[in-house]
Amino acid sequence: MASEERNKEILKGLHDAVIAYDEDKTAAWAKIALDEGVDPYTAVMDGLADGMVEVGDLYSRKEYFVPELLMCADALYAGNAVQEAINMISRQREIHREQPAK
Repeated sequence: MASEERNKEILKGLHDAVIAYDEDKTAAWAKIALDEGVDPYTAVMDGLADGMVEVGDLYSRKEYFVPELLMCADALYAGNAVQEAINMISRQREIHREQPAK
């Protein structure tokens, strides 16, 4: 489990990567978050989604436009894809454990 300071660093990394519309960095930070035990819900809401909130603010201030919004959304999905893959593997392991031995 990551320390509180490390958690903040990871969430900021997710947030900043989304704003920079960097899919590779977003996916890398998402993997780090999962590897270091950051709660997936917290990573999504306080990292990825919070980044998109700031993207919306940048759009409102006419600093970002539709192309930037779309690229940021792609970065968001890159982070979610890593999370979804790990969650799917975890669910498969749980199902395997629940099956009775033959």
